[in-house]
Amino acid sequence: MLIEAKGENGEGSATFKVLDKEQTVPFTYKKTSKKLVSVKFNLSLKKFGITGVSYMGVGVEDNVAVKVVGPFKIVKK
Repeated sequence: MLIEAKGENGEGSATFKVLDKEQTVPFTYKKTSKKLVSVKFNLSLKKFGITGVSYMGVGVEDNVAVKVVGPFKIVKK
């Protein structure tokens, strides 16, 4: 789950919570339209306590590259 994300000028940081463990990672973003943004970041599965993932002998690496395209909302404080 995304807990918090802050960014400016195409870069930022986000905090995620999975299995009661939090991880803060840097990200880059680019507005693709007036309502959509494309975001790229990497997560470490081990930092969430996820290990030994495999199916029929095929496993996954610890570092996962993630790309998300979705709506955004600007919040000024």
